[in-house]
Amino acid sequence: MNRLLVLLLLQLFPLLNVESQDRPNIVWFVSEDNSPFLGAYGNDLVYTPHLDSFINNGIKYTNAFANAPVCAPSRSTIITGVLPLSMGSQHMRSLVDIDPQIKFFPQYLKEAGYFNTLRLKRDYNLANQEGTWDVDDWWHLEDALMGREAGQPFFMFYNTWMSHEGELHNYEEKQYRYFKNTFERLPEDSLKAMLNRVVRISPAEVKLPNYLPDLPEVRRDLARYHEIMQLLDLEFAALMRELTERDLLKNTIVIYSSDHGGVLGRSKRFPLESGLRVPLAIQFPEAYRSMAPTAAGTEIDRVVSFLDMAPTILSLAGVPVPEYMQGENFLVPEINEDPFALGFRGRMDETYDMVRTIRDKRYRYVRNYNPHRPAGQRINFLWRAPNVRAWEAAYQKGNLYPVQSAFFRPKTAEELYDCWEDPDNVRNLAKDPGKRKILRRMRKAQQVRLLKLRDTGFIPEGELFAATEKTEHTYATYTASQPLKKIMKAAETVTQECNTGTLVKYLRSKVPAIRYWGAVGALINKGQDSNLVAALRIALDDPSGDVRATAAEALYLRGHKDMAKAAFASLLRDDNPFVALRAANALEATGARSSAIDERVFALAAMEEKGRFNYPVRKCRYLSELYRR
Repeated sequence: MNRLLVLLLLQLFPLLNVESQDRPNIVWFVSEDNSPFLGAYGNDLVYTPHLDSFINNGIKYTNAFANAPVCAPSRSTIITGVLPLSMGSQHMRSLVDIDPQIKFFPQYLKEAGYFNTLRLKRDYNLANQEGTWDVDDWWHLEDALMGREAGQPFFMFYNTWMSHEGELHNYEEKQYRYFKNTFERLPEDSLKAMLNRVVRISPAEVKLPNYLPDLPEVRRDLARYHEIMQLLDLEFAALMRELTERDLLKNTIVIYSSDHGGVLGRSKRFPLESGLRVPLAIQFPEAYRSMAPTAAGTEIDRVVSFLDMAPTILSLAGVPVPEYMQGENFLVPEINEDPFALGFRGRMDETYDMVRTIRDKRYRYVRNYNPHRPAGQRINFLWRAPNVRAWEAAYQKGNLYPVQSAFFRPKTAEELYDCWEDPDNVRNLAKDPGKRKILRRMRKAQQVRLLKLRDTGFIPEGELFAATEKTEHTYATYTASQPLKKIMKAAETVTQECNTGTLVKYLRSKVPAIRYWGAVGALINKGQDSNLVAALRIALDDPSGDVRATAAEALYLRGHKDMAKAAFASLLRDDNPFVALRAANALEATGARSSAIDERVFALAAMEEKGRFNYPVRKCRYLSELYRR
């Protein structure tokens, strides 16, 4: 960039000078929704020279993973150092109450004398903890350190939306809008000079993953995203230049990562390599080189997840790590002899699913607890992307290869992938006799961890909501009060091959969550056993709305449509929003309709997307669109 532009940037972003200090500043630059689409990670098409230089001259992590493949649950992990599965914040926009001892980790930095500064976005999936940030409403860097004392160490969480999936929606209309807003104080000619550096990517040049069809919309979206990554690179360059020119970089440890993978279909929101693997790199200034685990310019293949970020950053600042945090400082020698990165998928906006996954250095094991549902269930925001709509249309026309059609078909209960040989995760090795030992090892490792973490997701969301709405319980404490080991066993059993006798036993359990899993099993095993049908009919009067909704769907699929439709119409009026949402999901899956159902669907669709009924409203808006066709 020419000298004039450098001077202009300095005028726009005047940060305070730093005096000598004994603790490092820490800057974490977090981009949104991008897998490692970077030259430093082997992408030879995208042009990201500044990020590539930073990564190649820093410490580069090649096995870094988000724990969730979508923003809010991922950031819930980041800000607390606790897996959302343990807190109940795994579902999108759940905003659950958590144990008051769990603090947003920057609070510990603040108590230790740090100045905390956040660039706007929170999206923690938790209620805000006031006082965490000294400054948290800035857009331009010139405001980032307002109020900081000279020499005071700072922690900066720099959020950028530059690479968010939404940038692909209505691309022609809002092309470069975010970039222009970020650099809005630059003269027009300087802004144009920056944009002229963006290398145009031809859709014909992009390399598609094996699971995506070769369609013009898919190629176009991926090419555009490669161009967006260049804009991200320019934003990162502006930050690093400012730190350098203001003499801050000599005392600053800089971290770069995305918040999860993305951004085309079957990446963001999906707990595979495409949704969970992230770029991660750190640079240490000479003054704090002793804190680095190895020399600059080194690659590390240690398995790291965002669960480890809070304890690592606290350790860099010399702050004790609270015992409740579940990760570890990844800058010190590894103490875990069998390291794994745990990942998950819960409700994605208005659509239910439940997936757990675990990754070692080579293999990814995936456990689907809703195998009767396809991965490609409709999600409003995801379907705004041209590539996803085109993919679905090609599937409906029968124009796809099996590996591409799999996205829209029911899943298998277990998946196992060799990520070295199959980074796209399309060759499921779960039934390969030669991989049986690996499958068993990873299955057991995951089950042990989920039980230890007290995974709240094994209890349906409606039950969690009902049990905590007017009590002192949190989702976590309610889960701890339940026989989780038995509930997990029921979930494991019914989602594999399971006889109807076992399903009947579960449907008659005294434990609501076990009854729920019994009903889920009846969606997978569609046998017409009279005892099972009788148990499902009794379940229509179950105290748990989740059980009622799931039993109604199972009965509808067995031909008992009138009683199921009556149940659906009633469930849509339930005061529990997550019971109503589960019923709406069942309507989408079955296509069940009646005048009473239609009336309530249209009534919900007409409501404002606000408060508790946000997602039932959104799902019913889609259903109402289907009904009008």
